[in-house]
Amino acid sequence: MLTEKLSPGEEARLRCYLDFKSEGPIRSIETGYDFALDAPLPVPQAIRRRCLHCVGGESIKEVRDCTATPNICRLWPYRMGHGCDRTRDAKPPSRLKAIRQECLFCMGGSAQFVRECESSHCFLWPYRMGKKPDHMVTDAKRESGRRLAASVWLGVGAEYGE
Repeated sequence: MLTEKLSPGEEARLRCYLDFKSEGPIRSIETGYDFALDAPLPVPQAIRRRCLHCVGGESIKEVRDCTATPNICRLWPYRMGHGCDRTRDAKPPSRLKAIRQECLFCMGGSAQFVRECESSHCFLWPYRMGKKPDHMVTDAKRESGRRLAASVWLGVGAEYGE
């Protein structure tokens, strides 16, 4: 039970997340999404929403006037959701590479932590590996590829892994 008084805006947001009949179950208090279950947003829209979330989610003007530098935020050139702002970086990374770098920064530079990230409510989560989710390789596909490579290169065929 809440003991503090909420502002009208906070109360409206809370009602939005708690209205199970029209909105379905709560995905995330922060973003309203769970990308482990929900379809990913298009890459430009995911970056745009991440930027809005970073500045407090209230004003598009705040995103446009963001003072982050490219070495602090690799998403900055793509913050407006369309095109690429090259005023601070003549050759910014691609959108997917920028997302990967942002995720690495968030996880302290550890690729393993990025891979194991459980923040499925983050707008960038589906793209954290620097690839679109439909291009990501599952463990089963990776293992079948290893078996095929072993059969071709080593001539062991079905005996691999047994």
